[in-house]
Amino acid sequence: MSSRPYIHATSERAQRRLVEQADLLGDLLADNLELHPGERLLEISCGVGAVLGQIGQAHLEARLRGIDLNPEQIATARGHLAGLGLKAVDNRTQC
Repeated sequence: MSSRPYIHATSERAQRRLVEQADLLGDLLADNLELHPGERLLEISCGVGAVLGQIGQAHLEARLRGIDLNPEQIATARGHLAGLGLKAVDNRTQC
């Protein structure tokens, strides 16, 4: 039994799966989430940034922030969001 706590989707395969699932939700999020330029959105437990990426692509003028307890997930989220061209999204670890 491992003494490390379980953290969801830390394997590369699981992270890819989460991004693919969020891609399927992209239109649903775009059609049902109203954000205006300059408005803020905080995603708590953002993980790999999959959903935050979908929101950021649909709402380019919104100010987005994601927080997660796991620094590895945040590092992955930063890479994913930068790959989408969303460098202005603020991701950080917090307790």
